[in-house]
Amino acid sequence: MTLQIQLIRHGRSALPFPARWITPAEFREWIALYNRTGIADESTPPAELVATVGDVAMVVCSDFPRSIESAARLVPNRQPRISPTFREVGRPLQGNWKLRLPLAVWDRFSVVLWNRNLVSGDESIHAARRRAQEATRELVSLAEESSRALFVGHGMINAMIGRELCRQGWQGPRRVDAAHWGISTFRKDS
Repeated sequence: MTLQIQLIRHGRSALPFPARWITPAEFREWIALYNRTGIADESTPPAELVATVGDVAMVVCSDFPRSIESAARLVPNRQPRISPTFREVGRPLQGNWKLRLPLAVWDRFSVVLWNRNLVSGDESIHAARRRAQEATRELVSLAEESSRALFVGHGMINAMIGRELCRQGWQGPRRVDAAHWGISTFRKDS
């Protein structure tokens, strides 16, 4: 029997990027608001994606609204398993610098620094890796129970889970699809 785990990134958030340049403190505030915001009304999954995942028995998502709402649009007849273990990694910048930059620049900058363990934000990279390992163990267990598990998650945690699955011998893409509604499928013979 072949086990399957599918990772999908949530739909586009209802929270727009700020039009003006922001400070690191404002970036941190924006991330907090982003984590409390669902997906945009017009952000619908492609029909072929809905058809691909429509018969999945086990759906998992984080406890952030954009993950829960995306799961509901993908598989409306399934009650997802919701867990904070599957939240996006926490890596916003600390500090009260006066420098203002576009949100996308702060986002990239924070990722680079966080990946090099130079900032920890809400969660160090080491803590995030441990949590991704825990999330992966849970997804593997669910796939072993029902042969297939679907996680409707977030960009960076999906990437970390994908790397962990590959380390465990699962076959799948080297890089997960980070686009909104992007899907990455991993398989392993049991």
